[in-house]
Amino acid sequence: MEVTATPGQHVPGKPEVKYIANMHGNEVVGRELLLLFAKYLCENFNRTQRITKLVNGTRLHLLFSMNPDGYELSDANDKESLRGRSNANNVDLNRNFPDQFGRNQYNSHQEPETLAVMNWSLSTPFVLSANLHGGALVANYPYDDSPKDFAYSSGYGDPRTVKNPTEENELFQYLAHVYANSHTTMHLGHPCPTYLRETFPDGITNGAAWYSVTGGMQDWSYVVGGAYELTLEVGCDKFPPASQLPDFWKQNREALLQYVEQAQHGITGYVRSTIGHPIGRASVKVNQIEHVTYTTANGDYYRLLLPGLYNVTAEAEGYEPQSLEVRIPPEAERAVIVDFQLMRDDPQHWSSAYDYRTLENVIKTRYHSDAELQSIMAEFENKHYKSVTLEFSGNEVSMAYPSVKVTDSVSSVSECLLGENGNINKLKKDMFLRMLKDEEYDLALTFSAGGHDVFFPNTEDKVAIYSRFAEKIKGHKYRQSASSDHCTVDAGQLHQVEATQRVTNAIHKLYEVPLFTLQLGCCKMPSETAIASVWRQNLERMTNFLRLIDTGIRGFVKDIHGTPLRKAILRVHGNNLIYKVTPNLAHFRIVLPSGSMDIEISCYNYTSRIMPVTLSDNQILDLGDIVMQEAARPRESIVAPPVPINPHVLLPEKHHDFGVLEPAKTMKVFPQDGGVEVNAVVSGIVLDDANHPLPNAKVYVTDAHSEQVLANGRTGPLGKFQFESLSGTKDIMVHAEPSGYEQGVK
Repeated sequence: MEVTATPGQHVPGKPEVKYIANMHGNEVVGRELLLLFAKYLCENFNRTQRITKLVNGTRLHLLFSMNPDGYELSDANDKESLRGRSNANNVDLNRNFPDQFGRNQYNSHQEPETLAVMNWSLSTPFVLSANLHGGALVANYPYDDSPKDFAYSSGYGDPRTVKNPTEENELFQYLAHVYANSHTTMHLGHPCPTYLRETFPDGITNGAAWYSVTGGMQDWSYVVGGAYELTLEVGCDKFPPASQLPDFWKQNREALLQYVEQAQHGITGYVRSTIGHPIGRASVKVNQIEHVTYTTANGDYYRLLLPGLYNVTAEAEGYEPQSLEVRIPPEAERAVIVDFQLMRDDPQHWSSAYDYRTLENVIKTRYHSDAELQSIMAEFENKHYKSVTLEFSGNEVSMAYPSVKVTDSVSSVSECLLGENGNINKLKKDMFLRMLKDEEYDLALTFSAGGHDVFFPNTEDKVAIYSRFAEKIKGHKYRQSASSDHCTVDAGQLHQVEATQRVTNAIHKLYEVPLFTLQLGCCKMPSETAIASVWRQNLERMTNFLRLIDTGIRGFVKDIHGTPLRKAILRVHGNNLIYKVTPNLAHFRIVLPSGSMDIEISCYNYTSRIMPVTLSDNQILDLGDIVMQEAARPRESIVAPPVPINPHVLLPEKHHDFGVLEPAKTMKVFPQDGGVEVNAVVSGIVLDDANHPLPNAKVYVTDAHSEQVLANGRTGPLGKFQFESLSGTKDIMVHAEPSGYEQGVK
């Protein structure tokens, strides 16, 4: 239902607000509150000054039930509050939205209700939003989860709560306080009778600090939908008797009104050209905050802000950006009007502002021959000999692929920028593959055409790393695709996209090189004069790629005597990527996205460790020396020689989230817990002699005396196995039989 003085269409300068209730079908108070709220607004419009002002100045949308099927299944007598929570397909809709931090079994496929709300949210420029729930009494604000929460197979996040606020935490806390303080009792922070230990100071909480919700609607609405959204838990009882509904209405009426009124705070206006044409899809940024507001097709925008002094910048392709200093006074009752007039950009001005006034990059641009490229690289080396090295004829690789290395330290993280040559011959292919093996790149970037997207290795991990890198590379401009950004798609371009993704995945699996492909634009070979435009559109994204290395962790892995553990491996818990230490000092330098995550460190014959870390953007966290304890074990491990096989044949691999490995010389089995305690659980990892995990290996446990088989199974994608059905105290033997290896026994 839409409640406004002029329903049916978006009105510039009038903020769009939505309330969504009954997302969980058995949480019914919200739907009744919104029905009463709609009735209250209609009955008081043109009768009271406050309601008339609210209806005239706001376009309010009310979705009474997001989950009507769940509601039909729910039961007031269900005291465990389980029936009707999910939809008809038994999916919890508040775990079903795409999540910025990863993907799991709950949000890998969107339900019809989820898709309907997503499409609705993206078709309307919502400014403010709230979804109403039951079972607690608190105003919950983003974020609801963090990267580490996708490491857990339950899909419901890490039970250890870690606060994860947004960059605009002050604004979200203000909105939460508005609702809690306007509610008759929420601000008191009293616990519900069923959760007496659960208290919320001032009646508000950060979602991730309370408990993790992966795939939640609240975070999606802010990150992708652009609206500032809270999750409002409006009562302790999810399905109370109907006789209590008048009390709920009295408790929440003023809070519902005041929350909608907050949409009047901030800035609004138009972004136009200097000749008055509206500029659609222009971005409006505030103080370099990552959250960006976009203009509608009419060129209007609306952005919530608290009172204060801000630097606001409007940008659009083909125009010079404009920045204005904006003051929002505390006494402002309506959004401050801030209009922008953008000038058509001038290449020389752009070059001075963003490219060190290197005018040859934007004026009289042209294509260069191979000989000219080599000459330019040589000149580049001569001018910057302290940091640039030209590799042209030192070996077979450099002869096939002349290149330059730019670095201030030989031990710095490796990156590679690759071009495309459609006439490449077999020798060059071999040289290219040898280069991938020898250089051990940490990140690589190549370029293509046909769009504005960024392709990355699809590992299908629960904790997203590469997809978050891709979002960083895209920047705000292409984060949400607009119709003006779409390229014409034909069968050939679809084939190219599929081939690009296959090559990206194959290079990652075979050579462990994370290759990103940046689409520079629609045209494969634009005119020479258009090269400057392509350069200007993509310089920021290329720079974003290089800046990925500014966030991550580093350190050394050693034993208690300070000896480097050169076979140690690291990974992010919930992600299958394996990071190796250097073969000499056992040093690691791992590029990671920002956020909270758990780092798992393992080494053969040593007890594994898990270290929680929290990274900010542009932070290299030094973990120092990670000291590993040698595992206490009742008997030595048995290292078995492999069965002779063709070294050029790859092991069969059915896992999409693990690289295809060549067989190593030996295989070994070691327990994760080091055998320190006798537990009912037996777990371990099967590795080859290069510390590569061996997935899908047959593993079984026998009684050491009777040789009776006690348990059997196979290793997972990371070579791990675990048996929980054992009982009693006995001597056992663990057998591992990977394909292509002789049996290993411990």
